[in-house]
Amino acid sequence: MNSTPELLAAAVELHRAGQLAQAEQVYRHILAADPQVPDAWHLLGVIAHQSGDHAAALECIGRAIALHPRDPAYYGNLGSVLNTLDRNPEAVAAFEHSLALDPQQPKPWFNYGNALRALARTDDAMAAYRRALALAPPYAEAHTNLGVLLREQGQIAAAVEHYRAAVAARPDFAPGLFNLGNALQALSLASPVETLSLYEAAVRLQPDYHEAHTNLGVLLKQTGRLDESVTAYQAALRLNPTFVEALSNLAVAYQDLGLLADARRTLEQAMALDPDFTEIHSNYLFIANYFPELSPQQLRDLHVRWTDTQVRGVEPWQLPSRDRRPDRRLRIGLVSPDLRMHPVGRFIAAWFEHHDRTQFETFVYADVQRADDWTAWLQARAAIWRDVRHWKHATLAEQIVADEIDVLVDLAGHTSHNRLPVFAMRPAPVQISYLGYPNTTGLTTIDYLITDAIADPPGYESHYTEHLLRLEPGFTCFYPPEVSPDVNELPAGESGMITFGGLHNLAKLNDDVLDLWADLLRATPNSRLLLVRDALCGSAKTRISDALVSRCIDATRFELRHELIGGHLAAYNQIDIALDTFPWSGHTTACEALWMGVPVVTLATDRHAGRMVASVLHSIGRDAWVATNRDQYLAIAQRLAGDHEQLATLRRNLRRELVASPLCDTVRFSDQLAGAFRQAWQSL
Repeated sequence: MNSTPELLAAAVELHRAGQLAQAEQVYRHILAADPQVPDAWHLLGVIAHQSGDHAAALECIGRAIALHPRDPAYYGNLGSVLNTLDRNPEAVAAFEHSLALDPQQPKPWFNYGNALRALARTDDAMAAYRRALALAPPYAEAHTNLGVLLREQGQIAAAVEHYRAAVAARPDFAPGLFNLGNALQALSLASPVETLSLYEAAVRLQPDYHEAHTNLGVLLKQTGRLDESVTAYQAALRLNPTFVEALSNLAVAYQDLGLLADARRTLEQAMALDPDFTEIHSNYLFIANYFPELSPQQLRDLHVRWTDTQVRGVEPWQLPSRDRRPDRRLRIGLVSPDLRMHPVGRFIAAWFEHHDRTQFETFVYADVQRADDWTAWLQARAAIWRDVRHWKHATLAEQIVADEIDVLVDLAGHTSHNRLPVFAMRPAPVQISYLGYPNTTGLTTIDYLITDAIADPPGYESHYTEHLLRLEPGFTCFYPPEVSPDVNELPAGESGMITFGGLHNLAKLNDDVLDLWADLLRATPNSRLLLVRDALCGSAKTRISDALVSRCIDATRFELRHELIGGHLAAYNQIDIALDTFPWSGHTTACEALWMGVPVVTLATDRHAGRMVASVLHSIGRDAWVATNRDQYLAIAQRLAGDHEQLATLRRNLRRELVASPLCDTVRFSDQLAGAFRQAWQSL
């Protein structure tokens, strides 16, 4: 007959081998013979914990502690069970008891850190992880969890070092790879392709890691592999159907593919799962601007509803009194995630370069996720530049109040990484929406929206919760690219065939747009359509191609291209006439087409988003290219297509016209924007 120590040793071997049922049987056999064996109770409790019977685990480990109250392992495993049950204060006490008995074991320190982290005792948790690492430097899990806390505090470079140490200690540790990829992305230290490999490895090592599938989708999207990104998000959602971040990202991918109904449905699903996820609700509003069937009043109602549900109960700051003299030097605060090589970063450049620094002091609150050379150019021209990427909304609002900002300007609206909840707190006495979003924000705490009389004619005030400040002749200023291709000769002059075209976001290519373009091709013999966009490949290319063929357009009369050889501006060297979209017009693409000598035909609709190109054309004196209905659009495009000599002349002269026009007069525009800021302040 075996002795108790021999039976216990045999049971432990079975336990280590993963044969839990057999080990449990032996532990119970030992206890039936002698219920005073604490190790048997303890290990029986561990098996119960591993099997998910946490109540039984607590009972068994408690019996062990009662029999032998000075074994640190007992308290350590008791803490693990309590941690699993979210009884974190009790877990902390158990780990502290274990560590008091034996402070030289790294795992209890690690588990102690986890329990402290669950209680939001961040500094204590970090100290616990560091103690674990001092005892066991290659502890991958401790490196990773410490890195997570460092990143949450904005210490991303330090987090990267710990993630690298985790991966060095365990190259097959999926969470280490995943978090390293996240941190490198945040620091812009790695190319998307390099980070992609980290996420791919994490998914390969741990196929049920839904967060890794989601971030893999983000990187696939960034590298232009949209169809694969959709597959990655769908894989994440099969693993966790309620993972709201995956739903949100999937909706954005659908939008980029032009699948607006799918994007809308996916966002509605996400909003139902998490009604308080403000960014998802903003994404829904952003996408709503693409739908022709929604009237301006319906869009306004959606935005007001966002305010009612997402920033309800937000208390505005009680601002200290300040100098209200109308002509004093003003502090202007600009809030934006897009101060980089981005339309917002380009169209706001005139202010950075030319505003009168004796009259205005510019404070920038930059939420730029991946800074670039243009970010540096802008930063060099700001009085104060604050990197607020990792700041909470309340922290940002507090800083704006401390900076005594007079006029706070939102440059994002309901676009990605916006800070509208900060504006809901009203940290400045005057708040303005400008440039980044073609609609109302819905916030009554934003006083003004800067626009013009073409983008928002008299009577459009009812579309907005903000008051309108109109610039003349246009609300934007095009800052031409420093390097761009030379304007070539008219493509039709060589081919004899007119090429209509555009470089539009696929979400703008709705059925009404494709119907009108198909009508134009049928009405214009010897013409073709060239569409260029990096997303025009895979399923998106097939869908647009099928849509045109279904409208009786022969496949020889259109070309869908995703390669941007020589940069996107070079594509205009193969286009004779640019066709604008509706109800959301192509503001930046229109400016770039004109810069490359290509005339633009637009259909001005009943909302700001559909009138931005009309505003651009008005600023350069080309109102004749603005249609107010479908027939006019066709007539303008056909008239241009029928006069190759005029097109050739336009091609040679448009860039010069642009530079000489108010659209590119950066000094004049900066002065006008200054006047709008001053007017808003004086109306206080």
